[in-house]
Amino acid sequence: MLSVFKIETTKERNISLSQTTKMARITEPDLILPALYVIQKQPGITTGELIKELRAIFNPTGEDAEILHGRNDDKFSQIVRNLVSHHTLDDKLGYTVLGGSGTSNSTHAITSNGQF
Repeated sequence: MLSVFKIETTKERNISLSQTTKMARITEPDLILPALYVIQKQPGITTGELIKELRAIFNPTGEDAEILHGRNDDKFSQIVRNLVSHHTLDDKLGYTVLGGSGTSNSTHAITSNGQF
């Protein structure tokens, strides 16, 4: 969560300070540990199922919940799909094995390096 302060000055030179809270966007690194937890608990989970499980954990709001232009999914699901398409969990970190073609039907299994 990010706090943003706004300073306003009136004609009478009174200064008021108000605080607004702005939720930070969910990023790929934010998803790594929760994704590993879900994959360990549900070996063979598909990317589509992983999106649903992570959505239940993160409950995305704001910009993360916005529908992408020309698509039927939101920015949060894109971030999860990026985690898969960028091979963050499998090739880069070696924590999972990806089965399938990298689509929503791809399956995920944990490796010994990724176990809790």
